[in-house]
Amino acid sequence: MKIDGEWVIVGGRDPRSGDVVAQLGPGETCLHSTGAGFESRVFCKDQLLALVVGGDLAFLMDRQNKKVQLAAFGHFFEMSADQGICFAESGGAALVLHDGKAVLKGASVLIGENPASPVAHGGVGAASLVSTSVWVPMA
Repeated sequence: MKIDGEWVIVGGRDPRSGDVVAQLGPGETCLHSTGAGFESRVFCKDQLLALVVGGDLAFLMDRQNKKVQLAAFGHFFEMSADQGICFAESGGAALVLHDGKAVLKGASVLIGENPASPVAHGGVGAASLVSTSVWVPMA
């Protein structure tokens, strides 16, 4: 196409992008890197925007399903209408805030700025360092 007497490219097909194109439907758009091993993609789909870098880093904004997700290096964050706010780390510890409740999960739970030991069930002995649950009523 010529604009003001100059040739301008408005589209093209790169055979290196076959796997990305296969993930698109009519009207959807993708911006992606083409360098060897770059593996960066931005998907614009129906009510959804996704940023993907490699196989271990993704950011998703999904208006249709009312959620935002970030997955990075084995860790996870979600904020959604259905699940509330969820944080989880690769070792299995998690925090879920939903319906006015806060749920804290972990092999041990340390509270305070510099706690000396985990919140324990049944005393402070070594055998009781696994946290089962601690109920903290709010006024």
